[in-house]
Parts: sequence; structure tokens; C-alpha cells
Amino acid sequence: MVRFLFSFLLMLLPCLAQAQGTMVSRHTGLAGGYSAEIRVSEHRHFSIYAQANIIRGADGAVGYTVFLRHGRSDGSPIYGDAAWSFGRELFFRPVPRDRVCSGLQCRWNVGVLAFSRAEFAQLAGTGIELRLITSEGPIDLNIPARVFAEAAAQAAAIL
Repeated sequence: MVRFLFSFLLMLLPCLAQAQGTMVSRHTGLAGGYSAEIRVSEHRHFSIYAQANIIRGADGAVGYTVFLRHGRSDGSPIYGDAAWSFGRELFFRPVPRDRVCSGLQCRWNVGVLAFSRAEFAQLAGTGIELRLITSEGPIDLNIPARVFAEAAAQAAAIL
């Protein structure tokens, strides 16, 4: 069931807003909270953005994830392959390379990091530094604790 929930979360990626909030769907049974999307790495021609999410499926399974997107001045996508943090490979999955536009700003999906409940709770206090392996080469990211804490606070209000 966790695999199904993870796959469904990937389909929701373009639907989540850039500001923090909650979502409840009486049709799918999904409910959860998410953080604001923030810049976690900036380079000359692109920036990487992260948004933490806690989403419960209709069966009660809960996913603890971070969606990664990028904005780029030339509009071409960056492809993510893997993510590492201090010698430990993280659970990372690339997602469809769809563009997500809000107003005049467009971002490309890069991938999703998934964590256990205990890991996510710990990251709400520490944040995480990681290296994303991409088509552009390695990209260092620093996702602050407040991103995880924000998602947890939003989810706590409805889960």
C-alpha cells in the first residue's frame, strides 16, 4: 500500500500550492499538510526548491516526503538520479518532468525524497544537507528544519 500511496503522491506533485497549507479530498480520501516551497540551492542559471509534505491515504497509510522542483533561466529540465546525505543514500525517486506554472513563474519537477515518520520528526529539528545527483552534476541542497516543522504543524491540524 505504501507503494500505491507514494505513486499517488507523485501524481499530486503539480497540484500542491507553493504556500503552506492543508489538503483534504473527500473523493480520494487523501488528507495532509505541506510546507511553503522554498529555495534550497541557487546557481547561476537555476535554483532548486523544496516542499515538505505529510499525506495520509484513504487506507490510513501516511507518506512523509519532500518534493523537489527547479526553476531555470533557459527553461530546460534538470534530471535527478539519486540523493545522498553524509554517505547514506536517501530514498529518492525522479518524477515526470512536467512543468508547474503559477502566474508567470514556471518550475520543473525533479523528484521526491521519502522519509520514515521518525526521520521526518528528527529533520523537523535538524533539517538536512544532501547532495542531489543530476544531469547537471552534483548539486548540494540544504533543507532547513522549518520546512519539515511547517509540514508537521499543518498536518497535525487535520490528521
